Amino acid sequence: MAILATAMIFFIPVFTQGMTFTKDIRDYSVISALAEELTHSSITEINSIPIGGTKISVFEDDITEMVKTKFKNEVFNGIPKFKVLRTIRPTVLCVSGGYEIIHTIQWETGGRPKNFSLFTVKAENHL
Repeated sequence: MAILATAMIFFIPVFTQGMTFTKDIRDYSVISALAEELTHSSITEINSIPIGGTKISVFEDDITEMVKTKFKNEVFNGIPKFKVLRTIRPTVLCVSGGYEIIHTIQWETGGRPKNFSLFTVKAENHL
């Protein structure tokens, strides 16, 4: 029994660490999928602008409440200090013009701040 108890003392932290890594991987997976979905939504919004229409110019818009309402997910509800920022701005990276789209998701795990950003450029179509 003493050997078994000693072995358990050494293995409990290993199991706890494994559970923490599993939760972190789940969080990153859900958050990266959310960032992709938000990016696709922004591209659809940009594509709906008529040629010569008013340009979009959003700088670091906090869309956390919209995300929690539109994309209901128990992971978001369980993540402390969950925040979603969206930046859409005209870009100079494309010759014909376009937009830079950045989605940044911030949260906390075990008291440690985490951050995930997805950046893309949407060129304007001049067809």
